[in-house]
Amino acid sequence: MRIIADTHTHTVASTHAYSTVLEMAQFAEKAGLEALAITDHTPNSTDGPHVWHFHNLHKALPRELCGVKLIFGAESSIIDYDGNIDFPENECKSLDWIIASIHRNQLAKASPVEITQL
Repeated sequence: MRIIADTHTHTVASTHAYSTVLEMAQFAEKAGLEALAITDHTPNSTDGPHVWHFHNLHKALPRELCGVKLIFGAESSIIDYDGNIDFPENECKSLDWIIASIHRNQLAKASPVEITQL
């Protein structure tokens, strides 16, 4: 089995990450990846960049860097038990890829049973 893409990555725009897009693309190329999704946390997260970060992905970055295709996305938090996320639909439409994750600080307190029934 060969992995061709990393679909969940964070840049320095998410304050718990340490690499720039260029550094990540260089490493992805060395690892033989064909694609890399840039999926920083959405603005409502404690370490998420401003919404302008997501608006500018298409303007500031090429579609391919170091021979690796870039997928512009975000990691959004699921905020309720109906599966709604913390990123407006109109913002999602401007991106290629959205990851919906459960982050404890974004979802109302619940038991492990309630969380796993999402």
